[in-house]
Amino acid sequence: MRIKRTLSLAALSLALTASFSTAAVFADAPTNAPKSHDIDITAAVKQVTVINYYNVGDGVPKSISYSQDGWNGTLVLVSYENANGVIAARYTGNVYK
Repeated sequence: MRIKRTLSLAALSLALTASFSTAAVFADAPTNAPKSHDIDITAAVKQVTVINYYNVGDGVPKSISYSQDGWNGTLVLVSYENANGVIAARYTGNVYK
C-alpha cells in the first residue's frame, strides 16, 4: 500500500511540474510588443518597358538595370529588331520604389 501511495504521489508531482513548465511557454507576448495590425508595409511596384538602340556587332545584353526617378529594378530582353544596321531592343520588367 505504501509503494502505491508513493508512486501515486510521484506521478502527481510529475504531472503538476510538467503543467507549470509548459504554461510559461504559452504565455502571451508583452503588451508593448507590436501586433500584426501595427505594422505598415507599403511597396510600390510598376511594370516598365524600355527600348534601347545598339549598333549591329556591339551585342545586345539579355538584361539591363533600371534606375529612374526613385524606381529601381532589372528589365529583361523580350524582343529585338534589326533595321538599317541598328538593333532596337525591347526590355520589360517590374521596378520598385
